[in-house]
Amino acid sequence: MQTRSLRASAPHLLLALLLALGTGCGNGAQPLDLDAAEEDHFSHAVSHIVLTAEPKRTPAQARKLAYDVYAQLKEGRSFAELAETYSEHESKTDGGFIGFVPTQAPTRFSGAVQALEVGTYSRPVQSQLGYQIILRHSFEEGRKLEQKHMYAVYGFLVPWKGFPGGRLEKEEARREVTKVVDQLRRGETNLFVERERLLGRVPNQRADTFLFLTAYRSNLKDVLDAIRKLREGEYADPVELPNGFAVVQRRPVLRAIVKHILVSDILAPERPLDVKRSREQAVAMAKAAMAELGGSTKRWAEVVKKYTDDDTGERPGGMLGIVQNGDLPPSLEAAVLDTKPGTINSRIVASPRGLHILWRVQ
Repeated sequence: MQTRSLRASAPHLLLALLLALGTGCGNGAQPLDLDAAEEDHFSHAVSHIVLTAEPKRTPAQARKLAYDVYAQLKEGRSFAELAETYSEHESKTDGGFIGFVPTQAPTRFSGAVQALEVGTYSRPVQSQLGYQIILRHSFEEGRKLEQKHMYAVYGFLVPWKGFPGGRLEKEEARREVTKVVDQLRRGETNLFVERERLLGRVPNQRADTFLFLTAYRSNLKDVLDAIRKLREGEYADPVELPNGFAVVQRRPVLRAIVKHILVSDILAPERPLDVKRSREQAVAMAKAAMAELGGSTKRWAEVVKKYTDDDTGERPGGMLGIVQNGDLPPSLEAAVLDTKPGTINSRIVASPRGLHILWRVQ
């Protein structure tokens, strides 16, 4: 499964995402070792403290200050408190937390992160930012920090004439988007339907309305001022951008380890090609699998082996891995968010691949 971890660390990135997605250009288990699963995902939850050099200070002065802060850490001072006091990176307001970061690239930063044990911090590391002290969090701690400091934004951009994909005059686009937001708030439609109606279908894009995962410190004023006022699930008033009007909704941040049992059928457009059973047969099989589980994960390995159409051997036991906002079809994402960690969802959930039984492992 292809996964995405999108962070808006600068306004141009955020705007580019809105542009691309808005105009249709985007594209029983045995106990699970959380850190091993995270390693497989090639990303780690990280906080850092950054001390810059020129023009504020010489490299030698930056290095000395970094080691002074490092000494305070060794004396037992809180990493978050020291980040808020000393760090010269925008993440200081979040205690230095910068989220789950990929570590495949052969950089000093990536090497330092990979060398750390969970819960430990590095000596000062020289990088393009200056000197960094890096703290690696556990998966669960990182997930909690992500819930605290970040939020997921869904929506799309309706460009006006003169921009790629634009077919409406500015005021016409404003009226159309205002009407869409009113309908969304009343529950009369959904983002997927309206995006496809206004912009057309995006081939092979499964979570069509996910835009980005961002932190409160981000500074694209027009969009983020609107989002900060929202509670989870709420829609902002239409947001005017330089090229169109954005429809945006705030939703919960998702990062969970998930397993599933897939029972596909002839009506599922993304089914394995060798599946020939009818939808009625698939429903009966999924219900039988659910009955054998009995709401417990004790027999998961046995039942997944008996019923699933998705055990390739690469991820045995129905493992989907660590899933995030935008990784799954909307129906599955909503079901995972609705599932209490450590339990099996009580509903059989349909997607373009077929019928799913979902276990939110963590």
